[in-house]
Amino acid sequence: MFHLHRFTFCLFALCAAAPAIAQVRTDTTIALPEATITADRYRNSNAASLTRITSIVVDNANPQQSRSVADLLDTSTGIYVRRYGPSGSAGIAFRGTDPNQTEILLDGLRITDPQSGQVDLSLIPVVLLQSVEILHGPGSSSEYSGGLGGTVKLHTLPTDQTGRGRLRASSGAFGSRNMSALANGGSGGLSGLIAVEYTREDGDFPYVNNALEPPETTRRTGADMEASSIFGKAGVAGSAHRATVSAWINRVERGLPGPGNASPVPSRQEDEHLRTWINTNHMFPAVVVSTDWSIQTSELRYTNEDAATDDRTRTTSLEARADANIPVGRAGILQTGADWVRHTSAGVEENRLAAFGSVAGEIPVLLLEASVRAETWSTQSGTRSQLVPRAGVNIKRFLHHTLRLKMSAGRSWTVPSLIDRYWVPGGNPNLQPETGWSGDAGLHFGSGRVELEITGFSATLNDRIVWIPSLVGSGVQVWKATNVGKVNTYGLETSAAVEATLRDVAVVKGGLAVAYTEARDRSDRAAASYGHQVKYTPRTVVHASAGMEVGRFELGMTGHLVGKRYITTDETSSLPSYVVMGGRASYEIGVGPLSATLSFTAENLLDQSYSTIRFYPMPPRHFGFGLNLEWRNPNDRSRGRKG
Repeated sequence: MFHLHRFTFCLFALCAAAPAIAQVRTDTTIALPEATITADRYRNSNAASLTRITSIVVDNANPQQSRSVADLLDTSTGIYVRRYGPSGSAGIAFRGTDPNQTEILLDGLRITDPQSGQVDLSLIPVVLLQSVEILHGPGSSSEYSGGLGGTVKLHTLPTDQTGRGRLRASSGAFGSRNMSALANGGSGGLSGLIAVEYTREDGDFPYVNNALEPPETTRRTGADMEASSIFGKAGVAGSAHRATVSAWINRVERGLPGPGNASPVPSRQEDEHLRTWINTNHMFPAVVVSTDWSIQTSELRYTNEDAATDDRTRTTSLEARADANIPVGRAGILQTGADWVRHTSAGVEENRLAAFGSVAGEIPVLLLEASVRAETWSTQSGTRSQLVPRAGVNIKRFLHHTLRLKMSAGRSWTVPSLIDRYWVPGGNPNLQPETGWSGDAGLHFGSGRVELEITGFSATLNDRIVWIPSLVGSGVQVWKATNVGKVNTYGLETSAAVEATLRDVAVVKGGLAVAYTEARDRSDRAAASYGHQVKYTPRTVVHASAGMEVGRFELGMTGHLVGKRYITTDETSSLPSYVVMGGRASYEIGVGPLSATLSFTAENLLDQSYSTIRFYPMPPRHFGFGLNLEWRNPNDRSRGRKG
């Protein structure tokens, strides 16, 4: 069980702070939603959720013209993105977890790579997305069990019949070039959308090699990247039934030059992904039934000229899911369903079968939800089953009509990746899943254009998979995956957002997010790592943003501070903290249904020399230009100036 005394302390601390927050003057009150039952009724906004949610609307909250989801999270949230350089793999690590302990969903379907146990967020282009939701903690998602740190929901662009076209082009330093286009439209009950993107980066930026004596400025070579993506979706809608068919083809080729303190390695990696999925929704008089079906194929090729290596790995994933949402009374909903996932790769097969159920309800005072998931994981080494219960509450008008108290607790488990189990040498087919308990409590204040939230959390992770050195013969040692790790985590997450209109001339926006995390190793009292911070886990992450719109002119700034990260288990050596700032200025010109936006971006304005992973440098200060052309049907009355 997670640290109950820390969780209780966070709750009492928040309750003590509530009167001070409640004294803020307000001009409006929150209008409670009507009692319309939908599948995402209790998780469709941060205020009405049971735990903390970080939401990004891609069209309207992409001030840095981010290319990938990794870039978007870096510039728009206070979540730590762990990168192996600008063109290397990237994953999010928050609340003291690793990237493979975060569930990634695309339109509700898992896209986690069973080989590595995670998703490289640098491979997911923003052009195909409408929004991103980050649900913090395992108690935030009652339908999935793989996210000890949380769940990231990626929502693709919807099909509609209004008619819309967009063309974007940008160019920047170090050979960066990007072009994307999309179009949608429809007639009657049919609608469709297509989006394409092409990106290329040379990645030949200068950096300081501190491994040399004295340190010298050299140039990164062999870190180029080329990516192409095409996404399509077709939908058909009737009075009571809807269905969409989606397909996404993504290909990325990039150089892997290795650490920046050594000579570049002539190695390259090609990633190819084909994903096809079908979503259906059927509305009957007393129940809503949804189904999801997907086929995902990924192929990875790694080559190294010096080592004469040419390795290929192909993985196929099948997923099927069905659930039913049944209204209970006037303000409740019962959800029940089942899902199945099958992964196959290089003669290895594993299956996950689960049944789940949840009940949620709303009364004038609070929102409640409780759920349980029964999951079975079957492999060639045997079968393992687990119950995953979760519960949460959202108390409205807590001491004040603009204040809410949110609490949640839940269990999660994360199954080992295929690399953990079958990598040669060192893979361990007898590995058990990582299991954990987590709880959080938070206060949310919202009034008009001001939103504040503070959340305390605590978690315990057991059976953590750790690669440790092991003797296999006289003087012969290999690294082997073992279930020996235990980590206790606790901390605070705070955020603030404000928007104001100045004399009906300018709109000013600002935001601040601060996360403090203690992730302590509790595996072995005799080990030097005991009681110390887990490697590469910063205690402090701060993100700040500010923006202003005056007519057709927009100016935005972002700042990101990441505290030091230990690179040894006993905290004797660390990477220094860093601050990265960026900015954007844009101007929009509109002619009838066509609008053109010119933008200028600046990255790493302070010219920081930094890295998130040791010896994998990030680029220095650099600039870019962009052009966005957009056409919307003149008959679309919802058309606004932006987005």
